[in-house]
Amino acid sequence: MKLFLIRHGQSIGNLFLDEDLPDSPLTSTGLLQADKVASFLGRKSVTRIVSSPLIRAMQTAKPLSDLLSIPVEIWMNLYEYREGPAFYSLPRKEIQKFVPDVMLPEEILEPGWSCPGDENRETVENRAKSIVEQLRLSTDDSIALFAHGMLIDFLIREILQLSNGSNIHFVQANTCINCFDLNENEVKVLSLNQTEHLCCH
Repeated sequence: MKLFLIRHGQSIGNLFLDEDLPDSPLTSTGLLQADKVASFLGRKSVTRIVSSPLIRAMQTAKPLSDLLSIPVEIWMNLYEYREGPAFYSLPRKEIQKFVPDVMLPEEILEPGWSCPGDENRETVENRAKSIVEQLRLSTDDSIALFAHGMLIDFLIREILQLSNGSNIHFVQANTCINCFDLNENEVKVLSLNQTEHLCCH
């Protein structure tokens, strides 16, 4: 299976790092980045698209979904690593204004959904392990997964079986692409933090 891990496009929260904006939408730059990553991945035979439930990730996934006519699956466990307190999302109808036509899961209730907080390294490592196990159960040929910089860092370390406590980190630019070939007994790293698609259109 080929796996693409894509960080979301530039969000309002990326511009105001001193503020706690855990579920901010994309900026105009981020929306353009999402279109560019869709154009690039549209040629990569993607057969399944999954996304974090946070607005910026769903917005980044939507152009590829529209291009390939493949629905975006929302995995509720793909939210960003968060050491701060839990927060409540926008109401379901408000979320749908940002991502029309994306089928929101029933876990996103009419008042919204509660994103866990107070996470530590151990809990996010366990979550990353569960996500990778979930991916390995898939029979799809090619999956595009849209998520967040810190979570993707932990996912990559889980895929590469780096020991817990490792000080190796994988920097993630907005809409960067990380690509792996996942086989039963082998992992091939095809790209890390790839951003060429942002400058070629």
